Amino acid sequence: MDKGIMDLIKNLIVAGIIALIISVFIKPTLVKGNSMYPSFHNNDYLLINKIPYILMEPNRGDVVIFKTSIMTSTVKVNNLVKRVIGVGGDLVEIKDGKIYVNGEKIKESYINDKYTNRDLRIRVPKDSFFVMGDNREISLDSRKLGPIKKDHIRGKAFFRIYPFNKLGMIK
Repeated sequence: MDKGIMDLIKNLIVAGIIALIISVFIKPTLVKGNSMYPSFHNNDYLLINKIPYILMEPNRGDVVIFKTSIMTSTVKVNNLVKRVIGVGGDLVEIKDGKIYVNGEKIKESYINDKYTNRDLRIRVPKDSFFVMGDNREISLDSRKLGPIKKDHIRGKAFFRIYPFNKLGMIK
């Protein structure tokens, strides 16, 4: 067989494998609503990576997408985008508008308002995560839903592809 044809076949196989990996492990998701403002806005388009949470646990501060089957007054919500505040075994406390994890006040430069409503004290169960939106006033999160089980987490948000003026990696 001609060397050029063999090179073409090899390139097509490699491209096919790369496309398969991307389509299985990298998924797009749309931010709906403003519960993650100012980090993300309504209709921001994010890419999520499924690989990190196959190999390891989510960390505090990670932005995760998880599946849910809650009903709002108008629609069934399938996926939510939130930030991990506490991991399994952590003691999460909300008091006087501030959040403490294992007794230490956490620094939250990313939140919309410097106040978090609803006093709460919860020990996060093993294999679960306490998640919150960055716009605490309107966020539907673990304060109402409770801790999120690991098997409900679909992946980690790692790249914003829209709007184009904010294109880039998510920190």
